[in-house]
Amino acid sequence: MSIRNDLQKLYIGYLGRAADKPGLDYWEAQINAGAITLDDLRINWVNEQPEYLSMYGGLTRSQVAGNIYQNLFK
Repeated sequence: MSIRNDLQKLYIGYLGRAADKPGLDYWEAQINAGAITLDDLRINWVNEQPEYLSMYGGLTRSQVAGNIYQNLFK
């Protein structure tokens, strides 16, 4: 799989939407440069991304997992 596909999966799963081109290009460049990994990005979103926190803040881990699963497989 390509980094772009993996990034799109993170966006869809964690944020419930596809990445916009500038965001996708930015994160792909960061990963290709070795500045960040996909796992680092996921951790950042879970801990600091306002969009993620507004969607999942206050939910249990089980509820979050269910929502991410639905985002990926609906």
